[in-house]
Amino acid sequence: MKLQITTIILFALAVNSFGQIDEDTAVIVELKGASIAIKGSRVRVQDIANVTTFVVKGGNERVTSLRANLATLGVFAVGKNRLSVKHDSIRKALVQSGFSAGNVQIEGPGEIRIRRKTIQIENRRILRMARRFVRNALVGIDENAKITFAKHIPPVALPLAKYSSELHIETAKKNPTYIGQVSLKLVVELDGIDETLAVIPVLITRKVTTIRLARSIKKGTVITRGDIKLESQEVSSMGDQLFFRASDVIGMIAKRDLANGETIIRSDIKQTPVVRKDDLLTVRVRSGLLTVRTICMAMQEGSPGEQILVQNLETKRQFAAIVIDEKTAEVKSSN
Repeated sequence: MKLQITTIILFALAVNSFGQIDEDTAVIVELKGASIAIKGSRVRVQDIANVTTFVVKGGNERVTSLRANLATLGVFAVGKNRLSVKHDSIRKALVQSGFSAGNVQIEGPGEIRIRRKTIQIENRRILRMARRFVRNALVGIDENAKITFAKHIPPVALPLAKYSSELHIETAKKNPTYIGQVSLKLVVELDGIDETLAVIPVLITRKVTTIRLARSIKKGTVITRGDIKLESQEVSSMGDQLFFRASDVIGMIAKRDLANGETIIRSDIKQTPVVRKDDLLTVRVRSGLLTVRTICMAMQEGSPGEQILVQNLETKRQFAAIVIDEKTAEVKSSN
C-alpha cells in the first residue's frame, strides 16, 4: 500500500528543444551563500545562485537563461542529505549545458555546502504503515496474524521534494508465506528518484496447516500418505522451510530419522534420486564467464540439488558436483 504525501504537477523541460547556445553568450553566476538548504534530491544552479545571461544578437534570452538555471550540479547520494560544490563544479555543469567556460563568471564563496531539507517521520507512523502493509498482504489468508517488530525503529528523516513525493512500504525480501521475520523497506519516491529510508524487520506469527509425521520413519524411507498428517499450529519462524500441502511431501525421501509428531521441513527430505551410481553425466564447470563441459561417471546416486562424487573419464580425477537433473551436474569454481 502506498501513502501519498503530496503531488504537484512538474512541467517537463525538453533541453534538446532549446537548440544550440552561441559560445559567445556570457553567464554571470552570483552565489547566494556558503551554506544553503534546498528541497529535492537533484541540485541545480538556480538552487544556489542567481544567474544572469547576456545573449548574442538573435539569441533567445528566456531559453538561454532557463538552460543556465537548470544546469545540474549533482544528486544527493541515497541516505545522504549533504553535499558541497565548488566553482569548478558549477563551471563544468554550465559547459555541459552548452556554454563556453571562458564566458562563465562566478561570484561568491569558493565552496558551497548544501543541505537537503527534511522532516521527521515518527516511529509510530512508520509502524502503523508497516502493520497496514502486512494486514493488506494477508487479506484472505489470515486475518488474525500477530504482528510485532524485531527491533526498535527510530524516527526517520524524510527529504522534502521539490515537485512530488510518495512514501510507501515495500517487501525487502520475498516471503510469500509471511511467517517469521519479514524485512520491509520504507521507501520514498522523490521527484522520480527512489530512496530506501529504513529497513523494518517485522515478526509475523500465524496459525497455519502444516505437515507433521503420523509415525516415526527411518532415514531413506519414501514418504507415503499414511506417514503424514495435516495439523493446524501457530508458527512464528521458518515459514520458508515449511510444507503446507501433502502433495509436496508424498514420494520424497527422508534425509534423517524422523520422529512421530515432528513437523517436516525442507531440509528433512529430498527428491528421489535421478542419478544412479555409474551413470554418465555432463558436468559443467563454471569459472567467471567461462563454462567448460566434460563427461563424468557418477560415483554415487543423487537427487536434484544434492552434492555427489563424480569421476572424470579421461583423467580419472574425482570431485564433487551438484546434481541438476538426470543428465547434468555442475561445479561452481571458487575463483
